[in-house]
Amino acid sequence: MDFNKARTFIEVVDSGSITLAANRLLRSQQAISLQLQQLEYELELSLFHRQGPKITLTADGDNLYKLFKPQLMAMENALLELKSGKRQARGLIRIGLWMEQAVNYLPEMIRIFKHEYAQVEFALTIAEDAEIERLLETNQLDFGLQLFCQDRKLFKSQAVYRQAMIPVVSRSYLKNAPAANCVADTFDMPLLDYAAQYSAYNQWVKKNARELLPKAQKKVPAIT
Repeated sequence: MDFNKARTFIEVVDSGSITLAANRLLRSQQAISLQLQQLEYELELSLFHRQGPKITLTADGDNLYKLFKPQLMAMENALLELKSGKRQARGLIRIGLWMEQAVNYLPEMIRIFKHEYAQVEFALTIAEDAEIERLLETNQLDFGLQLFCQDRKLFKSQAVYRQAMIPVVSRSYLKNAPAANCVADTFDMPLLDYAAQYSAYNQWVKKNARELLPKAQKKVPAIT
């Protein structure tokens, strides 16, 4: 059994609910519930009486809490003692992200962060959303910077930056073709975009002419 499941179990008991525990641990309620189920499965014990939003400990759960609580506190106190006297955090932060984010956005964020925490290192993995979430689930990454969160039941997402998307066209193209005057005009124009499942074009159409979105979605698979 790993430390994270034990800590989650203690936090749920101390908080009195999965909702409060999820807020304190900065995780989704579904992720907390999944960890509790895994803990019960691994121990082959029923730890909670579940009655709607309220949960109470079974006899086995109470015994486990009395065993885990002092051990967990001792471990956390030991870690605090190890860190005491050290001015800066240190370690490795593993981040999964798209190439565009790695080139255009993250370097400045890392520069600012390392100004305060010079001994922290970063390991970057370039991948798309689905692969990033697989690596997060298997504990091969600590954070993911994604366009869309695929599994909102397991992962808690937080917007870190927003970027306006506008369509652009080259002057050379307009020498031989008419300019688009409305969203519908773009359907007959060649298009450069992200892969279909991450289409910025679809998001732009959805915002500006939602009724045309079904037709726009048919256009995306032809993009190269």
